Amino acid sequence: MPDSSRARRARLPVDRTTVEYLVLADAVEALGGKLYMMGGGWDTMHVRNIEQPVPMSIACGILVPWAETDDDHTLTITTEDQDRNQVAPPLTVTFKTGRSANLERGAPTHVPFAIKAEFVLPTLGTYVIRATVDARPEGGRSTAFSVRQATGATSVGT
Repeated sequence: MPDSSRARRARLPVDRTTVEYLVLADAVEALGGKLYMMGGGWDTMHVRNIEQPVPMSIACGILVPWAETDDDHTLTITTEDQDRNQVAPPLTVTFKTGRSANLERGAPTHVPFAIKAEFVLPTLGTYVIRATVDARPEGGRSTAFSVRQATGATSVGT
């Protein structure tokens, strides 16, 4: 019987709390340890008016090693322009996770986050969303997206 990816991940050594994935989406919810996403994985946003706030959702998964469960952690999401200047206030979430009774001894814990945000972006162009845990760039993730002028019926997040 083939090994499931979740079972393989549970045996991988994880030394520090890390960002496992970071995905831009039209809508995302975290319920019962799972993420429910609509319109996920886009990299281009079309806007009619750059002066108006643009909504976006961010799916983010954190992998917490056995030794760092029961510790306080802070997830920080920043939005930067292509010159690495922050264009919006950072979004921060402080969290703590325990060890599930079903968790294999020494296995990491997966913590999903659904983040809803709204930004006023300064110009059309390229932006980067960065996620870090405990202010450590190592173990973080980033994803880039471009903002373009909408034409016709195209709207945000397409």
